[in-house]
Amino acid sequence: MTEFVLYKLLDLINRNETIGTMLKIGYSYSNIATWYSELEKLKYIYKDEDSNKFLTRNGKEQLYKLEMKYENKDIGKLEQFKIKPMLLEEIYLP
Repeated sequence: MTEFVLYKLLDLINRNETIGTMLKIGYSYSNIATWYSELEKLKYIYKDEDSNKFLTRNGKEQLYKLEMKYENKDIGKLEQFKIKPMLLEEIYLP
């Protein structure tokens, strides 16, 4: 898991948002689930009895550190989903 993914996941949990943004840009559900379990092992998040996720003190500190670095950056699409610009002479066939 990269630092940027760590930041986005901690930010999603902090804001009580869904993982839809991560799924839309191309990450698989299994990747996200694996990352959530890694966050639990690192003691950045915890789950209550209803499976709601919350940040621990360590998680909030890590999020604060990463916000300084990534606050104004967007998630870029994965390389495999980027579309190359077409030439004027090319024909697009779906």
